[in-house]
Amino acid sequence: MTAARHRVLVLGGYGNFGKIISERLSLDPRLSVIVAGRDRGQAEKLASHLSAKVQHAAVYAQKVDIHSRDFQLDLARSRAQTVVNTCGPFHANNYATAETCVQAGVNYIDLADDRSFVDGIRVLDVAARSKNVTVVSGASTVPALTSAVIDAYIGEFSRLLHVESSLSPGNRAPRGLATVQSVLGYCGKPFTRFEGGGWQTVYGWMDAHRRTFAGLTKPRVVANCNVPDLELFPRRYPTLQSYRFWAGMELRTLQYGIALMAYITRIGLVSDWSRYASVLKTMSEWMLERGSDIGVMHMRMIGERIVAGDIQRHQVDWGLCAASGHGPHIPCTPAIVAVQKIVEGHMPSGAHACVGLMTLADIMNSLKSYDISSSKNGLGGDRVGDRQDQQCTDISPFQRALGDEGSLHLFIYLTETHSISCTARLHATIP
Repeated sequence: MTAARHRVLVLGGYGNFGKIISERLSLDPRLSVIVAGRDRGQAEKLASHLSAKVQHAAVYAQKVDIHSRDFQLDLARSRAQTVVNTCGPFHANNYATAETCVQAGVNYIDLADDRSFVDGIRVLDVAARSKNVTVVSGASTVPALTSAVIDAYIGEFSRLLHVESSLSPGNRAPRGLATVQSVLGYCGKPFTRFEGGGWQTVYGWMDAHRRTFAGLTKPRVVANCNVPDLELFPRRYPTLQSYRFWAGMELRTLQYGIALMAYITRIGLVSDWSRYASVLKTMSEWMLERGSDIGVMHMRMIGERIVAGDIQRHQVDWGLCAASGHGPHIPCTPAIVAVQKIVEGHMPSGAHACVGLMTLADIMNSLKSYDISSSKNGLGGDRVGDRQDQQCTDISPFQRALGDEGSLHLFIYLTETHSISCTARLHATIP
């Protein structure tokens, strides 16, 4: 007798990440996949495509709107046992979708990268345990993959002191509106980062600098990003004295553009760039033919180890390179692994940020069919030039963001009510 398939509902199942997850889950004969979203036509189109493409696949379509008052009823009709939510952006304190799943006795997984949202998922822990379901938030590159990398190598250290993570997708990678909204949500806004054993204030998409990556001949520009790791890792790794996370676009034109936007927010001209996400997403897509489809990631871990009774400095560099347009598979993979672990009974009940729930081997084994390679202690991660990390001030962060060669003089004259005026002259560079 054939065992019943585990039913997985993928919210946003035809979106950029959703369609990857739907297709890869459809390859698992233990699963039935329900492609769900507000557009029934798109859901049915992908479900039909996957049913024809994947032999013995069980793929269905359903119209589901998480913002509708009928969501609870739609969830019951789907008979889903696990929900994968790709419908961002995810905002702190809004756990309505996850709560509905818990109340219905359905496992819940999301790809959230909002720092407060992922950390705050713990508020559902008691309810999830009482229903014996699993709730996982942040089943994506951050914090799932980044924590798995640290966990894989932390045994080499007697004390892990400093960790740096850098990420840069290829310019030709598709970008969804929710992702753009998330990226712009903290552009130019302050957030805290654990450095020197204490919390320091930095600003989103500022303090830009060039870094080298394994697999690339040219450095890429990266800048400050506000991710769940910044909140979670100082608690998870108690010897840690600093954790920094940077990300950036492949094209410097786009990176310098967001640096300018960050500065504009700093001086108070625009309070929230995410309101313009749709327009800015369209503008960025004008450049889709430029750049490459190569995404890269680098992590550097620095600490101490004891050798023959002596304390020695120890460093581990880990890099990831995704070619052939396969980069988007990386953020999707932890959610896929989480589904598989639920089916196998290897996921604890309760509500968890996605740290310590899967290993680096779990993630990389799931990616072995794609043009994605990783390496330990390969080249990469070095900051280009002599610039020192400094807290942003009103002018120098933007100065650094645009580089060191050439010169751009930007005069900003701002006049507000009550005769308040400000003039700033910026020295910056465009390589």
